[in-house]
Amino acid sequence: MIAFAGVTYYLVRSSVDAIYDERFEMLRTQVASGLSVLGYYNENYKMVIWPVSSLRIAIRAQEILYRELAEHGTTAGLIENMQTRAQLYDLIDLKGYEALDSSIIASRLPS
Repeated sequence: MIAFAGVTYYLVRSSVDAIYDERFEMLRTQVASGLSVLGYYNENYKMVIWPVSSLRIAIRAQEILYRELAEHGTTAGLIENMQTRAQLYDLIDLKGYEALDSSIIASRLPS
């Protein structure tokens, strides 16, 4: 029984080591690839997008919002932190989109 346990331990340990080595190499390759892509964009475009960071900030803002609602039943205490409609429209250049919309001629199906 002790021999069986010893062999089993050795096989499991060998498998764990092999899986770890494979995953480590995969992670190392992904990090290296990510760094090279980041470097390429930094050298050529001077811009980096941080999708996970922006998502985590948005989730934190949602947490604050829903905690406020749960505790006070209103978002009145958060109004000073909210983006105004005018700020949103300015940020997305709504007037520019409206001008583009009005300049496009509607397509019509032939009759």
